[in-house]
Amino acid sequence: MKTREAIERLQERKKIAIELCPKDLRPDEMWPDEAEMSLNALKRDLPQDLYLEGDGYANGLPVYDTARCPWCDDAFEIEEIKSNGWKYCPYCGQRWKWPDAPDEEGE
Repeated sequence: MKTREAIERLQERKKIAIELCPKDLRPDEMWPDEAEMSLNALKRDLPQDLYLEGDGYANGLPVYDTARCPWCDDAFEIEEIKSNGWKYCPYCGQRWKWPDAPDEEGE
């Protein structure tokens, strides 16, 4: 099973669990924290575009020197990401891809 398929199945099960929730229970009692944590971990494993930021121009084009994680919004110098070879956020674990990179199939 691929990651995207697993996410879709968990989201459907979450929807069903909440819809079938008896009136005397809260919806989160039908969808435990462990299930939500699993769903979020799977979502973070799908590569997401880094948000690029720049504060200057060279030859009329923007110069991007900072990238933000799409999950936790922490900022990193692009050179730091490249020099460390990071493919994941060191804080939240979100898998990254550069905005112009092709999507990786087989996820």
